[in-house]
Amino acid sequence: MRGPLFIILGLFLTVLFYTWNQSGFALACLERPLIYLSRIWTTTPEPTVYDHLEQAPISIHQTYTTSSCTNPSVRREWRSLTDGQKEEWIDAVKCLARQPSSKTVHPPLKPPPINPPNPIIIPHNSSGSLYDDFSYVHIGLNDHIHQTGKTRILRGDGHRILKVFETIGFFFPWHRYLLWSFEETMRSQCNFTGVLPYWDWTKDVYNFSNSSMFDSNPKTGLGGFGRPTEKGAVVDGAFARLQLSYPIPHTLRREYTPYPYVNLSRSYFPDARVAAVDAMHATSVISIVDGFWGDYEGFQAEIEAMQGAHMAVHMIMGGDMGGACPVDKSDMCDPNPDATWSPNEPMFWLHHAMIDKLWFNWQRAHPTNYWAFGGGIGRDLYTWPRYRTGAPPAMAVDTELPANGLLLGNYTIKDMFNTTSNGPLCYIYL
Repeated sequence: MRGPLFIILGLFLTVLFYTWNQSGFALACLERPLIYLSRIWTTTPEPTVYDHLEQAPISIHQTYTTSSCTNPSVRREWRSLTDGQKEEWIDAVKCLARQPSSKTVHPPLKPPPINPPNPIIIPHNSSGSLYDDFSYVHIGLNDHIHQTGKTRILRGDGHRILKVFETIGFFFPWHRYLLWSFEETMRSQCNFTGVLPYWDWTKDVYNFSNSSMFDSNPKTGLGGFGRPTEKGAVVDGAFARLQLSYPIPHTLRREYTPYPYVNLSRSYFPDARVAAVDAMHATSVISIVDGFWGDYEGFQAEIEAMQGAHMAVHMIMGGDMGGACPVDKSDMCDPNPDATWSPNEPMFWLHHAMIDKLWFNWQRAHPTNYWAFGGGIGRDLYTWPRYRTGAPPAMAVDTELPANGLLLGNYTIKDMFNTTSNGPLCYIYL
């Protein structure tokens, strides 16, 4: 009984002091103590983010399941897999890296309306592997699938930008398409019988560099961070010395970068003091998944913000995941880190499965979310926040997803909404 009474008293005092002080000073002073005391006096434990993410109701997926997807595969967190399941997935990735490059992969598409323009066009390396081709497609479509929308200012005080957002129409559906195509290619080319796993990085924020994800086991481990004397080359785990083709031939690299924004443009990364893990915390992820009812643009903006969760995982990993050039200078590299060739990193697929899971969970968090969509095609990084949902022309759900001769089938954005539909997808997350 004490818990509810204490919460009511706390709310009353908060309203009283907020009315007394319109500046919010009293609220700021009382907020943390009230939350702390309410937790002491209530008996229900605060959920962890992992518990919360597990709560995306399976029963909801049944509403959308059709006769062609009666037994959806289940994507699970990497650390819940058996050693045999881990080894099979790793072996399939390495198998793709031994397969010759596809003869059908297209060169980069003509860039979309983009501001500023990206003049770097990386030529296709025909001596590369089928695994490299997935990076090449990601590189060629980078300006279509990232930041194809304007950043909007969430809050400012007239002198400083306190938080910035981006809205990106293609980001979620195209990457879902990419993940599905990658998984199906593993099946057809490498006899993979498992299911694509995901990486719940919210579990690693308090000791990221020593996470159990970075296992050095030569058969079942993803490997650790790279050797500094070799520009971050990964030398342990199952992916030790993995050879890659883009942007130039090199060895897989990881370079732990806990504060990645220090030397980057303040226009795009306004707070250099922010640690990458700040955006990856449980409370942040919970608030995003539970918020933005029916507001696809707001949800996507929060996930894909320059200093948001998606970018933070890329940046803290450094190396290939973070878009760092393999050499000090190359005509094939942008002088600023840009994660165009991030699919070089096998952990990219686990990270983006987690991002896809967040969209999956958000779609099921409220009835207005499932089919919500919005965003513009044009990418404009010069003049934000002029366009809140992307520079014209606007996207529609029947917009075709670019495959560049590698991704499977011919699908539109709307084909990617339902993961248990009569379309190509048939999976859920646990």
